[in-house]
Amino acid sequence: ARNRCVLGFTPEGALRQTFHSPADAEGQAGFLVPSPYFDLAAGQGRTLWVVNPGRLRLEEYSFEGEFIGAWPEQAGMHIEAFCGCCNPAHIASLPDGGLATAEKGIPRIKVYSRRGAFRGVVAPPQLFEGFDLGFDLAADAGGRILVADPFQRQVRVFMRRSGDTP
Repeated sequence: ARNRCVLGFTPEGALRQTFHSPADAEGQAGFLVPSPYFDLAAGQGRTLWVVNPGRLRLEEYSFEGEFIGAWPEQAGMHIEAFCGCCNPAHIASLPDGGLATAEKGIPRIKVYSRRGAFRGVVAPPQLFEGFDLGFDLAADAGGRILVADPFQRQVRVFMRRSGDTP
């Protein structure tokens, strides 16, 4: 995080590559990482999702470091967007190619399609009263979202209710 880059290693542990985020429309290059939140997750195929927290977005790369795309286009206060500083704080890949995100400041867990279409809120801020620093996430093969909650000292499990739409 401090060097604002992603390092790629071989299965044997040898450094294979280093890559940075491309320049934005204003020519500002690289990942903007104003805090220690700089998460990534393997996507489907040979892709990698990287949080660019200072730009309040997610970026997709090939395993070779080629930039594929980013979303959302704009930050904001509406539920589909990311707001504040350094959000999303954590991400997890879902089995269907979507992503789960955890935010800090307004602590909530949300889900999106691979292309950034907002699917819904998994856990609203009321479930995390007293802790707003973000939660590490994982997803299992069944699509359950596992949330490391250091405030409650537990792993919380969230799953889609029967009949809910994706």
